[in-house]
Amino acid sequence: MELLKNFDSANKYLDLDSNKIMEYSSQVKINGWYKLIDNIPSALLVTANRLYFIWNNKKKLITNNTYIKIDDLKDLNKKTLKLYEPAMLIFQFDYNVDDNYSNVTPFEYIDDEDFDWGLFVSNIINDTERKNNFIKNIMEGPIL
Repeated sequence: MELLKNFDSANKYLDLDSNKIMEYSSQVKINGWYKLIDNIPSALLVTANRLYFIWNNKKKLITNNTYIKIDDLKDLNKKTLKLYEPAMLIFQFDYNVDDNYSNVTPFEYIDDEDFDWGLFVSNIINDTERKNNFIKNIMEGPIL
């Protein structure tokens, strides 16, 4: 069973084998993170020491040539994520940034990517060291 942890919920997981969302109150081993964008799964999956990006049930291996660009749209809470390799567009989709993102006070110790799925994903895919650490952390544990 390959479980992906929900980006927005502490106890929801997506089982990739059955394509069902499950809830666990106890800690479980995960293989990555996911977020539903208009009921379409968007995910970072680690399997066999490799990182994959999933969009609409299509899986793309992330290589050193893969990168993401995020474009802001006129709607303040909407952005476009574009995944390229090297100059060819692989995936593109619009997504909403959590409403809480704009309500954070300057005294909160949280990062922008805690509310912005695209920023979270791009910060991992676009940074080789962070990508390698993400893969290592998923492969070794932790249980979340």
